[in-house]
Amino acid sequence: MVRHRSGRLELSFHIAFIFLFLNLAASFAIIKGTFFFSCLLGWISERYSVAIILQSHKAKPAEEKARKKYKRECRDISYLLH
Repeated sequence: MVRHRSGRLELSFHIAFIFLFLNLAASFAIIKGTFFFSCLLGWISERYSVAIILQSHKAKPAEEKARKKYKRECRDISYLLH
């Protein structure tokens, strides 16, 4: 497993296993005939697993962009002060 320096990727990896379990529970609910319960579990699992995957993939570029913007603004301000 690849570990992000902040530990965020490891956390999302564990949460993905929880949602995998929810998907299995939804499949079992379909077999037993509780359609509403299976739809609810599937919706929760799909919604949050996609959000976590997008967050883990987009977090680093967004942080890098913000860091570069902050450095550029600090450089501009320090240039104006001197």
